[in-house]
Amino acid sequence: MHTPTPTPTVVASAMGHMRDFSRAARLAVGAHNAAPVLVVEGDSAPCVRGESYHYTTRSGAVVDHPGAYGRTGWSSLVYHPSTRHVAVGADWIPAVW
Repeated sequence: MHTPTPTPTVVASAMGHMRDFSRAARLAVGAHNAAPVLVVEGDSAPCVRGESYHYTTRSGAVVDHPGAYGRTGWSSLVYHPSTRHVAVGADWIPAVW
């Protein structure tokens, strides 16, 4: 069975709707504009999940002030990027829209 390819107008419309939904979910929790939005099962309201960026030593101890170790060649810190994202239930979307 052949599935028809969506026209550019349909794709653009769906992407516009997703952008509006993502923006609404971010605004609902006060998240940054660059935070990714993850749709999960259920009807849960938007919430922020994940951890902020941070530095640790090679042994795993969290470093509160990484700038104190900033001299070139003296740092053995490990950078861990942020995993924060906005999680929202799939059934919450129709309830809002």
